[in-house]
Amino acid sequence: RFPLHLLSSKATRNFLNSSMGHAESHMKAEGEPTVRMHSRDATPRGIRDGDLVRVFNQRGEMRLRAEVKDGVRPRVVSIPQGWWASRLKGKASVNV
Repeated sequence: RFPLHLLSSKATRNFLNSSMGHAESHMKAEGEPTVRMHSRDATPRGIRDGDLVRVFNQRGEMRLRAEVKDGVRPRVVSIPQGWWASRLKGKASVNV
């Protein structure tokens, strides 16, 4: 398998960068953080839309729901920025 490149995109609507990323009402409005990936990358890995997946590098890891969408380029995954690690109940932030 080949490694994928990570984008930390501004795809959230209720956070301004990390501002408001700690507020319960804004977190509830955003839903849970996800990782978006192209079907060409998901299919060989056995990943389907909605699966819980491990995203990792040498610094750390996250477990997120996959959004399999062809709007993300092949060989790239996108994790929207804005969630605070301390508010994700044991999950790391995309900065890891």
